[in-house]
Amino acid sequence: MMRDIFLFWSKIVTRSDYLLTYYAIVIILCISQFFFTMSDAQALIPLYGIFSSVLTTQIITLHQRYQVEKILMISPLSNRTLVSWQWLFSFILAIPAFMLLVGFEKYVYAETPIYKILLIVFVFQLFTISIPFLFSAIFSNQSVSIIMIVIIYFLLMLMHGYRLEIIQYIAPTLNFMYPDYIHFLNLMGVLTICLGSIAAAILFSKRTSVRKEKWVAGCFTSIMLLILISLHLYDGYKEKELLIRPYQSYTFEEFTVEYKGVSREKANNYALVYKDITQEMRGFGVGTTYHTLKVTRVYSIPRSDRIENIISRSRDTVEISPYSNKFFEFNYGYNITEDLINTLMSETWKTEEQTNCYEILKKTIEQKVILTNNRTLFSNVKKESMESLEFNTTELYVENFLNVLNENPKNAYQYIVKLKAN
Repeated sequence: MMRDIFLFWSKIVTRSDYLLTYYAIVIILCISQFFFTMSDAQALIPLYGIFSSVLTTQIITLHQRYQVEKILMISPLSNRTLVSWQWLFSFILAIPAFMLLVGFEKYVYAETPIYKILLIVFVFQLFTISIPFLFSAIFSNQSVSIIMIVIIYFLLMLMHGYRLEIIQYIAPTLNFMYPDYIHFLNLMGVLTICLGSIAAAILFSKRTSVRKEKWVAGCFTSIMLLILISLHLYDGYKEKELLIRPYQSYTFEEFTVEYKGVSREKANNYALVYKDITQEMRGFGVGTTYHTLKVTRVYSIPRSDRIENIISRSRDTVEISPYSNKFFEFNYGYNITEDLINTLMSETWKTEEQTNCYEILKKTIEQKVILTNNRTLFSNVKKESMESLEFNTTELYVENFLNVLNENPKNAYQYIVKLKAN
């Protein structure tokens, strides 16, 4: 019986124009991403979800549209079997989109292990296939289901970036921001939604079913809901637990590192960048008065004006407060070097010439920190992007300042100070 139904689906879908249209749109989407900036291209990922989810909705409603639903209603197939085969059939058809997305993500994150990219794309694909079953079970009208799907993915597009952390346990696109530091609780939450959607589809199916199957599906759906609620409550628990936890500390060359909520390895990565920056600053005659680096993991999203700035100063302490795994990697999107330099070198100047030279100095320090770092903090792609810096040398004072940077870097800061007298 199931074999005949599977063949029925295959014949209809392969002869339908919308399957070819689906593949054509996905290919165009993948190609178009190469013409956007990395951030904008990543924001388009939910569009893959729209196309895969709409295709799945088409598969789920095949029997309604071809008026064979009554035959299916009286068939001896269990709801569990029918939903499982519909899910499998949809997943097979969505594999080309899955592979295109894997290829694009590997292009963007060239030095990220392929197994990590496969994992996050696979979980995203599970979500795109599973969520239509939930809406098709709740809404009998196919158009309403598709509208709900489109709304969800457009919300994910609008929230792309750090705002996804607000829904970090249920956002299927969150890990695309930082595949090197996978948020495993997010994977757990997304998989919970997938399993809950399938269970809900069995529970709310209009086909007759044995009571035990409905009972098991209802219990499973309830368990999935409890897991999602528990993940949300766990967030509050972690924050309260972190407040009472004392800082751990160690001496890193000339300054002290204090940390809590993060591993020593992650704190050490921040310390390495901080040390390299302060050394380069001194090399250009810029003094520093900060003797402590404090790293604190936070679990609440900061105010909108601070959402992309996790670094602050307090007396002789520089504080770094990452609230997302995104801030643990220094190559894609978040620029820890630039952020730290802007915090340490935040002087305001009286003249435009001084300000321009100061910005050139900051950019030069950033370049040297990234290119001379002999550890694995910065990828080769990141280093290549910093190899050539171009400045507007039409102004004589800029040309003179660049000569000072090359020939007598110790006097670079004093050159900026003296510019105000000219």
